[in-house]
Amino acid sequence: MTNAGLEKSMSLFDKNERNIYGAIQMTIENPFALLTWRKNDKGELCIIEFLKNGKGYRIYEMKTENVEQREIFKPRQQELDF
Repeated sequence: MTNAGLEKSMSLFDKNERNIYGAIQMTIENPFALLTWRKNDKGELCIIEFLKNGKGYRIYEMKTENVEQREIFKPRQQELDF
């Protein structure tokens, strides 16, 4: 089930985001998701979280926020397929 769900999430990503993100820079696996670091078309590093239950993926991109102008990863939650 885990591999089938992960493959479903990856195929959704490939269908929607194939041309935006480059090769995988680093991968980390946890019990619920597979995290991959990739660079987007602007050359910025992003984290893509593929959900193992097959419900889609989340993309975390660097954004600046607050008065201190800190860079943090913010998710694009609308990519989830519930």
